[in-house]
Amino acid sequence: MKINALIYCGILMVCMGCKSYTTKYPYSLEDFRPELRGYLEKMIINNGFTEETKTYLANKPSVKELRKILRCEHPVLRVSSFYILCNEKDGYNANEDLLYALDDTTIINNNQIDYSLADKFIAISRYKTTIPKDSFISLIINKYQYLQSFYYIYTQDTKNKNQYYKQLQNTLLNTPKLLEFNKSDLAYELSLFKRIEDTTFIKNILDYNPYWSKEYRKKFFLIEKSPSPNYYGVLEQHLKILKTYNDKKVLQYEYISNQSLSLSFENYISALAAYKTQKSADIIKIILKEKLYPANFQKADEMYGYKPFYDIYSSLSKYNCPKYDGLIKIIKHKALAFKSKYVLESSPLLINDNIMPETNYW
Repeated sequence: MKINALIYCGILMVCMGCKSYTTKYPYSLEDFRPELRGYLEKMIINNGFTEETKTYLANKPSVKELRKILRCEHPVLRVSSFYILCNEKDGYNANEDLLYALDDTTIINNNQIDYSLADKFIAISRYKTTIPKDSFISLIINKYQYLQSFYYIYTQDTKNKNQYYKQLQNTLLNTPKLLEFNKSDLAYELSLFKRIEDTTFIKNILDYNPYWSKEYRKKFFLIEKSPSPNYYGVLEQHLKILKTYNDKKVLQYEYISNQSLSLSFENYISALAAYKTQKSADIIKIILKEKLYPANFQKADEMYGYKPFYDIYSSLSKYNCPKYDGLIKIIKHKALAFKSKYVLESSPLLINDNIMPETNYW
C-alpha cells in the first residue's frame, strides 16, 4: 500500500508539472526561444513597445511566431503582436485572429479610458480583414453588445438602425461596464426612435448619469431632437439651478469658469424652443428679464455682449411659432446687430459642430 501511494504521488507530481493547454491563451514566456523571450520581457516591463522592441518584432520573428504570441497569457504581448501583424506583415489576413479575440474582455487603459483587448483588436484590424462590413456589423451588434465597439459601430457604421432597436434598448437597460462612458450617447440614439415607452428610462439617464454631470450640451441636444413631454422637467430643473444664483455676478463667474455651462446656453434655448409652447416662451422670458444668460465678457466691444440675444433669436426663429413672436420682437434689434458684426459666412459661429463624438473604426 505504501509503495502504491508513493507511485500515485509521483504520477500526480508529474501531472502537476506538465503544462495544461486547455486555456484559450496557454503560452507563457518560457514557450518562446530565448532571444525573442528577452524582447517580450522588455515589452511586459514597459507595458508596450519601445522603439527597440517594436523594430525587433517588426523584423525578426516570423508570422508563425507572432501568431503564437497572440495565444500568450500576457495581454500586452497579444495586442502588440497583433499590431505588428496588421501593420508590418504584408499579406497577413486578420480574419481568424480577430474573430478568435472578440470575447477577450481583458481590460487595458488608454488615455484614461478602459478598453477591452477585443476592442483594440477591432480598431487595429479595420483595414486588414476581408470580413464583409455588414456581416461584421451584424456580428458585433447581435453578439458582442458588451464591447465598446458596439457603440462606435452602431453610431457610425450602421445604415439601417431600425433593425437593431431591440439590441440598443437591451444594451441600455443592462449597460455593461465598458459602455458606461458612452451611456449618454447611446441614450441619444435610443431617443431618436421616439418611442414613448423609452422616455422615462432615458429621462433617468438625463437626470442621474454621472458622465453627463458636466456635459449639458449633449443633454439639451438630445431633448431638442426628441422633445418628449417627459424630458421637460430636465429643462425646468436647469432653470432652477440658474435661479439659485441670487447674485448675478456669481452666476456670470460660473459661466466664465464652467465652459460646459456657458457653451450649453444656445443648446438649452434650442431645447426649450423645440417644444413650441407658451411654457417655453415664459421660461425664455424669465431668462431675459432676470439676466440668467452668459454676459460674454471676453471682448471689450459692448456689442459682443449681444450674443445671447442672437442665440435666443436664432433658436426662436428656427422653431418659429406665434407664441414666440413677442420675444422675437423684443430681442431682434440686438440680435441682428450682433449678426451683422460677428456672424459671417466663414465665421466659426456658424459651424454646427457635432456634439456627439465621432470615432470611426472603419
